[in-house]
Amino acid sequence: MAKKIILFLSLLSEDESKRKTQDYACAAGVLGMDEAHKITGTQTNEAPVKAMLLAHPDVRSIICIVTPQAKESTLDFFKTHILEFAREKQIKLPDDIFKIIDFQNDEVFTEGPLQRVLNEIQPGGMGKNSMGDEILLETTGGWRNTMMYLLLLSRVLTYNHNQTIGATYADFNNQQITDVSDLLRMFDLVGGMQEMSSFGNVRTLRKYFGAEPQDERIGELLDALEALNEAITLCRTRQINDCMAQFNRALKAVGECSDPLLRVLIPAFRYTFRERELTTVGLIRWCLSADMLQQAITVYTERIPAEIFGKRDILRIDDGTPLQPSSEYVDADVSQFVKGFLRSSHCTQYLNKFGLSDYYRAQKDKNGDAHYVEQIETIVDMGKILPYSGYKLNPAYSTPQMQTIARDYLYIKQLRNMTNHANDEGTSDIDLLMEYLVKCGYHPLEEVTAAYIRQVIENALKHLEPPPREANTKKKKGKK
Repeated sequence: MAKKIILFLSLLSEDESKRKTQDYACAAGVLGMDEAHKITGTQTNEAPVKAMLLAHPDVRSIICIVTPQAKESTLDFFKTHILEFAREKQIKLPDDIFKIIDFQNDEVFTEGPLQRVLNEIQPGGMGKNSMGDEILLETTGGWRNTMMYLLLLSRVLTYNHNQTIGATYADFNNQQITDVSDLLRMFDLVGGMQEMSSFGNVRTLRKYFGAEPQDERIGELLDALEALNEAITLCRTRQINDCMAQFNRALKAVGECSDPLLRVLIPAFRYTFRERELTTVGLIRWCLSADMLQQAITVYTERIPAEIFGKRDILRIDDGTPLQPSSEYVDADVSQFVKGFLRSSHCTQYLNKFGLSDYYRAQKDKNGDAHYVEQIETIVDMGKILPYSGYKLNPAYSTPQMQTIARDYLYIKQLRNMTNHANDEGTSDIDLLMEYLVKCGYHPLEEVTAAYIRQVIENALKHLEPPPREANTKKKKGKK
């Protein structure tokens, strides 16, 4: 790992009478320096590179991107003045410190010079002890679009696990050297927000703000998102509600944080899950938008029953209805929905009402404890079963809609088993269920694609919404 300066070399006027040497103020804090300095420079890049050498005397390379004109008229002048400054300040530089990257006038930067610069940079790896070179960017020299080239270069270097540790700009009119490191780092913030929105990952933001951000509200947001992401990834579904509540509190608080750019980016981040606060449905949609299909399936199968019985109040449990046992790994609402409601076809009151006890007893002797057979029968005969099931359907929802919700749930549950390479029922029982679901329009599991899974879950979320009430726009007879 070594520190290296990269710059575009500006032309120096061939007419010496037009050359102007001036002192640039370099304030304390620029590039992390403790003291202020006054630095002399004639050629555009000269003073800011000298400032970099004062701040980082252990620089090992100065990579100069030069056009034929700059190489002929300016390069020797620049090298001479930098070496003289280093001797004056007793900075020991390598003999081969200058690396020259030719940039022909008709060349496309990405097709030649960019690769030649990268050849001079040691890329990093993924391990803790495989850091790449540290880069200092001098942004003053070159053409008007040079800054865009340097920005592109810094992004490529970041991708190669190199770190841009500083950047400068020499303001000729105000005669001062400006530290623009924070401006470049803001692109890291934007990239980190994109990473957080797309993948729920805060690694880049952690690097940007540090392990312990100065503003506690920012740290609390990163902590909350890490906890939520971990709960989803490790399928700790019982923790999701608490994690979402913690995340929502942190997200609300960070809207007043000390970082102005982060405050600007937060509303766009909220749009990721389409709601002011993150909910179960918003979390599932977030997972879908990030292509985290397995996580979306897991959250759906483990948390949607709580939506059905709780927040959305689609089903209500009558007093006296047996409560199904839960466990460390099975949520109470999941157990109640799967083992209770979806097996209502075998509830005692319904069987006795229609004299079906002997029939179902024979079916059980024939098929064993075939859960899915009972669930299919519950869905098919739901209109007849509901009054005796021990559950009441919210009047805002129709029986056909509840049948669709139940089918969606069972199908997505099978998708989860497929992605986890697991089955929780006997093979023949699953075959019966899948035969029924395919007849209802769902794809066989062996034919599903990622795009189809995404569409199934999106449709399932829409099916949870109550149908819109029709506006009464009819005017009463005799009135206008």
